[in-house]
Formats: sequence, C-alpha cells, structure tokens
Amino acid sequence: MWFINHVKRNYKLYIVSSFFLLFILCIWSFIYKDHIKQVAGVSEAISRQLAGNRTLELQQEDTYRKTLTLADDEITILHLAFDSDKTDPNALIQVSFGNSNTGQVLESWNVQPSDFQQEYTGLSFSDPVKVNCDTDYYISVSLLEGKAVSLYLASGSEDTIAYQIHGNPSNSVYYVYLFVLFGIFLLLLMAGISIAKKWKCEIYFSVCAFVVGLIMIVLIPPYFTPDEEYHFTIAYAESSELMGKEAVNSEGQVLVRRTDYDYYIRYQNSGGVNLTRASYRAEVKGLLSNNDDTMSEDYHMQTKGGASALNYIPETLGITIARLLHFNGAMLFMAGRISSLLVYIIIMFFAIKIMPFAKMALCVVGMFPMTMELVASYNYDAIILPVSFFSIAYILYLAYEADKIKIKDFIILGVMVCILCITKYLYMILFVMGLIIPKEKFGSGKKKAYMAAGILIIGTICILGMNLQSVENFTSVEVQQASWIDEPKFSFSYILTEPLEVLEIFLRTIIWNYNYYFGAAIGRSLGWLNFGISETLLIGFVFLFFFGTLKKYNDGIPEVRISTRICTLFCIGLTSIAIFMGLFLGWTRVSSIVIEGIQGRYFLPLFPLLILILQNKTLVLKRHIDYEIMAGITLLQIFVFAEIFRGALSQ
Repeated sequence: MWFINHVKRNYKLYIVSSFFLLFILCIWSFIYKDHIKQVAGVSEAISRQLAGNRTLELQQEDTYRKTLTLADDEITILHLAFDSDKTDPNALIQVSFGNSNTGQVLESWNVQPSDFQQEYTGLSFSDPVKVNCDTDYYISVSLLEGKAVSLYLASGSEDTIAYQIHGNPSNSVYYVYLFVLFGIFLLLLMAGISIAKKWKCEIYFSVCAFVVGLIMIVLIPPYFTPDEEYHFTIAYAESSELMGKEAVNSEGQVLVRRTDYDYYIRYQNSGGVNLTRASYRAEVKGLLSNNDDTMSEDYHMQTKGGASALNYIPETLGITIARLLHFNGAMLFMAGRISSLLVYIIIMFFAIKIMPFAKMALCVVGMFPMTMELVASYNYDAIILPVSFFSIAYILYLAYEADKIKIKDFIILGVMVCILCITKYLYMILFVMGLIIPKEKFGSGKKKAYMAAGILIIGTICILGMNLQSVENFTSVEVQQASWIDEPKFSFSYILTEPLEVLEIFLRTIIWNYNYYFGAAIGRSLGWLNFGISETLLIGFVFLFFFGTLKKYNDGIPEVRISTRICTLFCIGLTSIAIFMGLFLGWTRVSSIVIEGIQGRYFLPLFPLLILILQNKTLVLKRHIDYEIMAGITLLQIFVFAEIFRGALSQ
C-alpha cells in the first residue's frame, strides 16, 4: 500500500526513470547483439602489427626474419598480409615460426599466391604451440621460387611486416561486458538509494565515484592512459625499495616480477595504445593468469623516470600490498589504480563536505570522464586534482563560512601548497584565491599578509627543494633540444628578445585550440587521445555543471562580489598563462607556430573556480535540484561506458 501511494505521488519521476532504464537496456542489448555475441568464443589476436600502406619485397633466395617476445599462452594461427598484386603468381614462399633462443623450427608452411586470402592469410599450426615470455621467437619468410613476393609492412614501420598471431578461442569481451553490466546495476542501485534516502552530496559522490572508477579501471585497461608506463615503473621501483628488493638493473631499467613482465608483454602485443577487443583479451587473460614472483635481470621495463616518489605514495602502497599478497601482474597493476582512486575519493569527500555552496558543481567536475580516468590510473593528476579541488573548497569555506582563521587553517593550506609544489608547482597560483578571504577573519590586514607570506615561503621552499632543476631548465637562456624530437625548442631568451612573436604564438594557440582544450578537459579525448565521449554527452556534463553552480532563491548564500570575480579571473588567467608558458619553454619546437603538448586535462583544476564566475542573482533556482543532478550524472556515466566499450569493440 505504501509503495502504491509513493508511486502515485511521484508518478512523473517513475515514468521518466522507466524511459531512461528502457533506453539503457536497449543500448546494452544492442552492444551484446552487434559486438559481443558475434565474437564470443572466437579466436583473438594475442600479438599483432596492423598493416599499413607500404610493402616489403623479397627477391628469390631473400629471407626476412622478425624476432618477437610473446606472453604465456597457446598460439594456433599465424596471419600474414601478402600483397597479391606485387607477388609473382608462380612464387613459392616458405614461412617458418620458431624458437630464436634454440633455433628450433616449431612450424613451417609452403605458401603459394593461390593460397592468399583477403587482407590476412591464415596459417594454422598443426597443434597449438605453447609460448612464454622467457623465450624469444621468430617469424621467417623466404622466397624459394619465383621473381618476387610482397608483404605489407606494419603501420608506421619501415622494417616490420604486418602480422597477427591468434590463440585459442576466448570469451574475454563477454566477461568484461558482464562486469560492466554488474557495475551499472550497482551504480543505479547506489544512486537510487542516494536519491530516495536523500543522502548528502559527498556521500553520493563517494559511493558512486568508487563504482564508476572501478568500471573505468576495467574499461580502460592498464597502460592505456598517457605515460602510464612511465609513472607505473616509478611507483614499482619505489615499492621494491620499500620491500628491500633490487629496484633497477645496471642500465637503470626497472626490475619487475615475471608475472608483471608477462602482463607488460601481453599489453604490448595486443596493439599498444589502440583500445580494441584484443586489449580486453589481454586484460582478462592477465587477470586469470598464474602468479610468478620470480625477479631477475631478464624481467625489466623502461628506465626509471626522475619524478619524485612523493607523487606516487598511493600507487606505491597499492603495489606493495599486491606484492605481499602475491597478486599476478594484472591484479597488481589494478591494485595501484584502486589505491589512487580511494585516496582521491577520501580527499574529495572532505572537499565537497566543506564546500560552502555549489557542492553539486564540484561533484560534477569530480566525475567528469577525464577526471575519473586520471584519478583511477598512474599519473601526477591523480594527486593534483583532489588536492587542487580541496584547496579551492577550503579557501571558499574560509571566505564564506569560517568565523575566523586559525592556526590549523594555515597548516592545512600549507600542506596543500606543499603537495602541489612538489607535484606541479605552477598550480601554486591557485592559492591567489586566498585574497578573497576578508581580512577581518585574520584579525587584521597585517596578519593576513603574514599568512600569505608564509604560504608563499612554504611553496618556494618546496619548489627549490624538489624542482630546482626544472626551474633552471625553464629559465635557461641557452637553446636546448626538445625531448621528443631532434629539433631545438624555445628558450627564455627568445621571450626576452621576441616578446611580440611569443604573444602571437600564445594568441594563435588559444584561438585555434580553445574548443579542443575545453572538450578534452571534460572527456572528449580519453586514453592516448584516441577515443572519447560524443558531443552530446559533453554538452550534458556542461549543463549539469552549469546548473550545479546556480543558487536557490533566498537560500542565504552571500552574493559573489565583483572583487571576488576579478580575483578569480586573475587566478584563472595567470594559471593558464603558466600552463602555456611551461609547454612553450619545455616542449615546443622553434619551428612551430602554436604551443605544442597542451592537453585539456591541464585545465581541470580551474573548473571549480568557474563557480564564482557563473553564479549570479539573475539566474536562480526556485528549489534545489541536487537529486536531479545526481540522476543526470549517473545516466551520463552509463552512456560514457557504452561509448567507450562500443568504440573498442568496433576496432
């Protein structure tokens, strides 16, 4: 009876909810029918190099040999991409697959042009061949008879032929699909309870962000966020030192366990940074693989980077716990990601809790697709974002709610500025917002000046102590080479001698790319900037953020003063200039007419400041719409999952 009365009172809500649930059901049903059902149980590539447009021609008695490393698996089919138009119709080609270490031929085929198939020609092994990451293997192609044979080269390569090596049939994408569906059910359940029980915004965020983060961790497999290998190896090396184990070899390469190396090879062979079905096969196969804690010089990754270990405390703890519990390589990688996610949620819980107004706007920013991808992976932003959001929320709390500034407030802000200056010191500029705190809360203008000076001194000490070399590189007047290409980059002396040209480059960069930066910050460009959300979802997040900034009529929130808006605009502008300047001096070639290397995610810490710009007395709400925004965030996240997953399965 209670339920029937509740439905009668809220029938509009139930009608709308039913419509969206039906829509969600249709989307995921179509994904299953069009993508999952067709490939479930089908053999997937465990190692591949996709074909490009260029070819390699072999003459009679020529031999091509490619050495490769494979993860622990069984292989059943070798696919090669022959160019039939450039191959002699009378050619006889010998293809061999063998053990490079021993020279043993594991399988050999004689192929004629009449055997060629469209795109890739499949060569089946007589029996499945067991391979492992301890052994190097080779593919050999020889022309025994005829004038020439032509093979397609891998895309972007000048000496590696295109190939695909398939293993046994796999249901990996089906398992990922089931996990995502379970996550969506859990997300809808938690969001529904939050709305029905009228949970506070910070509780809704904590519960739902954790579920969303877990789904993103699976949908975007290990190594698929920018430079994640670089950040992972630093955290792993710190874990080894924490456990009293050798961290790097004589060449500075990070030593890992055999199981970690096996998963690393599995990722590389699945297609690298391109998110496809093969990526999910590698992920699931890695999660289900056996653990081998063996460490030796044979199992290593890239050279350890020079970033401070303090940037990776959550990830290092997650990796260490995983090693103590003997997790396999894929599980260990995800343990570090989950640790990062948990720290983010804890900090954001308090940031939203102390936010004096527009809590839902901060909640929306905290659950942007880009934000969730970053905080659930290995990178600087996993600590920069929550600390930046908390710092802004705390300053607004001091400005609008606190009765007076206490010593503990100085300590908290000092810790926050210290963390940001160690991680990326340009975000220290965010503390300019402290100027909006009324001097009366300090006791006098002199005390306010003392606290500001104290924060500045703490930040300066941290910068000089942890990032002095970086500062010297940026301010050097000598012309240096760009780290990513063999060309000189801009120097500080160029700014001094050609200020107008520098201004032109800055303005051109903004005018040409502002739309890209804004969209990418929300989630238009995820992963290695090779997939993302649609414009429709982008607009949806923008609308939710905007409505989250609006205040309710007569809710008692003080109006944002003109001086506060000016200070906010100054802070946003100065931070943006610092971001542009950092990439101008640290990354951009002198031959470029725009600043290179700028990504939208660099501007994410500035989004909460937009609350002070957008909030006004002209557009106000008649009532709070927090729970409607919660529902909107939840639905948008489900559509985000669908777009990412469907995009990967289409590759």
